[in-house]
Amino acid sequence: MVKALIPISVHLESSIALRYAQHLSRWIDLRIHDIHVIDSDRAGPMPAAQGWVRNKWEKALTESAEKEISQFLAMENLDLKRTRGTEVIQGDRTEKLLEKVISGAYQLFIEGALPTFDPTDFYSLLGSTLYRALPCPALVVKNPVILDKTVILMDPEDEQTPVSAYLKIFAGSGIETDIAVYTITDGDELVVRDAGDQPAWTGQVAKTISAQSVAVGKTKRIKGPGARIAEHLRGYGLVAASVPRNPMRQKPKLEILARLPNPVLICWSETST
Repeated sequence: MVKALIPISVHLESSIALRYAQHLSRWIDLRIHDIHVIDSDRAGPMPAAQGWVRNKWEKALTESAEKEISQFLAMENLDLKRTRGTEVIQGDRTEKLLEKVISGAYQLFIEGALPTFDPTDFYSLLGSTLYRALPCPALVVKNPVILDKTVILMDPEDEQTPVSAYLKIFAGSGIETDIAVYTITDGDELVVRDAGDQPAWTGQVAKTISAQSVAVGKTKRIKGPGARIAEHLRGYGLVAASVPRNPMRQKPKLEILARLPNPVLICWSETST
């Protein structure tokens, strides 16, 4: 079983995340906990109120949010297994979500994000206080695509970095998984080779994945500019990659991930903080 925390609101990003979670649950035993955090200090004109007045105002905020979220989920009408009912709480969003992820021992954090043509939006997300402190992988869902095949994106020195985190989620799933070793180059040419140009360690990675009842597809070497590599990967239902806690240390890889319309599984690299 994989426990996942999903922050939700009544906006499109949450619909995208929840719909993709339903696709994901067809491959793994996924149990979600959806949570809505109200920042009461920004939600209305009375944050300076104290005592009984503030308590009544906060209760009204919570009741209003619970009604909106309930209506939103009824409209989505998705078949998802939940660890508990939808939770609506007040407080600082980052603090509350981190508190929940840690105390609940979640294996996955899922969040929807609208596709954007500006890579800095993705950089800002991964560089946020919330993401840099997450103790588990983060699944950023930009589109609710059909999940039928995945790829692990690795640089020539990655070796096992993203694989163990990926397998903690997909072990036993049987889903077909490609391994793509990339090199960013200048110019516009994209070169993709399926054999004969991979690092020696890719064979062991394939064996490790296969041993966990995950179907290994192609092992490929991709060379080209970041935008072209991202374009080549568009057909996958999920792209997994390692990212350090200081994400700008791997800006070339982030450029690829930022340009992807696919859901991206961020596997934190603890050795590159």
